[in-house]
Amino acid sequence: MKTLEYLDFHVAGEPFRLITSGFPEIIGSTMEEKRRYAAEHLDDLRRLTILEPRGHDDMYGGFLTPPVNEESDLGVVFIHGTGMSTMCGHGAIAMGRAACELGILTLKEGMNTVTLDAPSGSVQLAVRAEDGKICDIALKNDLSFAYALGKSVQTPSYGTVRVDVGYGGAFMVFADIGQFGIELEKKNIQVMLDIAMECGRCAIDQLEMVHPDNPGLNAKDNGICMILFAEEGEREGVISTRTFTVFGKRQFDRSPTGTGTSALATVFYEKGRLQEGKRLENRGISGIPFTVTIERTEGGQVIPTIHSRACLMGKGCLLIEEDDPLQDGFSVKGGEEVKI
Repeated sequence: MKTLEYLDFHVAGEPFRLITSGFPEIIGSTMEEKRRYAAEHLDDLRRLTILEPRGHDDMYGGFLTPPVNEESDLGVVFIHGTGMSTMCGHGAIAMGRAACELGILTLKEGMNTVTLDAPSGSVQLAVRAEDGKICDIALKNDLSFAYALGKSVQTPSYGTVRVDVGYGGAFMVFADIGQFGIELEKKNIQVMLDIAMECGRCAIDQLEMVHPDNPGLNAKDNGICMILFAEEGEREGVISTRTFTVFGKRQFDRSPTGTGTSALATVFYEKGRLQEGKRLENRGISGIPFTVTIERTEGGQVIPTIHSRACLMGKGCLLIEEDDPLQDGFSVKGGEEVKI
């Protein structure tokens, strides 16, 4: 019988299952090399740990790895229902809590720091403790920028759709939901999935989305997140928004999406709406917000910091019997093969 040890978290309602042991070494001198190696050699374990019957299509997770940089504390290869992503904001926040649970970080009162190596690069996490408990985890995501604003995407069902594109560790395409005549509410989830899938596929086909410093990080090879958003106004220096993030084969994020909120902050900055000293408060379908602040570097780069928490839900072993007919997991998404 095979065993895989794991920790289960949720961050603003979005699950994150970290596989901590029981899998082969993931080879690579960089985290991107490790991601590509894992995609080639460990995809069966991704399916087993994330999909039914041990998980579900919309789960997210990761394989724990040693860091690749001397100054870092731990590494992760992010996994989800249809593949392995370059970055996951809520997953990175969960990794801050995991560092404490695994003894990699000895939690002290006040501010603690963790450096995480991910395929998109290294990120800093600030874990704040009060009375011995974690009260905030802040993800400093220095890889975010507005990529393109006010682009037109032609779609078969919705005509011309105006979108903005940001990068927060992966490419994020934003469309104001007001263009589609519906509200961003739970009752409209299936309609929003239809909109996001079609608009996302058209955006990948029609817009060139390639990281300026790393051509390997591009939309055609790695996919995108298609994000429908609604702005709810601004009050006392806080801009309030709601988002619905879709990825893969109709998977959607219950949280506001850390990478997506990072990218959204840079889009608002580029439009002159968000500056240092102001905050963006973004809610996903769960209703639990991510709060983001930005700082501008001397070189003009905008660095967003996402604030949230990670709740530990479970820990243990996944057991795989030799005669289990569902060792590869299965999806309930049907026969749809197209993904974004």
